[in-house]
Amino acid sequence: MSICLPGFFSGKSSSLSFHTSTWQRTTSAKLLQNYKFPLFYYVNLYKVFINDKEIPVHPSWWTFTKGGGGGVLVDTGTFISRFPQDLYTVFRYIFRSEIKDIPLVESPYKSLDTCVKVDPSGRELYFPVVKLYFGDVNPKNMLLLAKERVMIHFDGYYCLAFMGWNRSHSIIGTNQLQGIGLTFDTSENTLSFDLDACS
Repeated sequence: MSICLPGFFSGKSSSLSFHTSTWQRTTSAKLLQNYKFPLFYYVNLYKVFINDKEIPVHPSWWTFTKGGGGGVLVDTGTFISRFPQDLYTVFRYIFRSEIKDIPLVESPYKSLDTCVKVDPSGRELYFPVVKLYFGDVNPKNMLLLAKERVMIHFDGYYCLAFMGWNRSHSIIGTNQLQGIGLTFDTSENTLSFDLDACS
């Protein structure tokens, strides 16, 4: 199964195919089975970096608990990616420390807590990139998130497109997946990403 999620401002519609895609599948993750929640697509997220700084997260954050909690799932029905609150607090701290020469402002949105204002002079703003590694730290297993996949832009603000919540599992949502071709190969238990297939 292949899904194409275009950018939110591209004017294109999404597409779904139950046949093999022709995308390059440059990055792959392993699909994991959660027997408590068999209808969800969980992946083997291993490390998260902001620029070149690793988020100090114990691997247990990504594994399932005995009750079926924990883990990381890909959900095309969730807009903003989510981490457990303690993990997100560390993620946010490092992300903010990597923002250079751009003052943070009070967020106008309840669920988004790291925002800056658009520069009135029109100066282009540059934000940190987020690197998701699946399985191990290998370029072939890295999903590189930048620009609109990291910061949401609306109403004169850029806001970090991640949030914390009081649950034990993490979600990779559609804001991070926009413009990316997704191929779910359940025979091989892989999820492949083609970064700009839908741009």
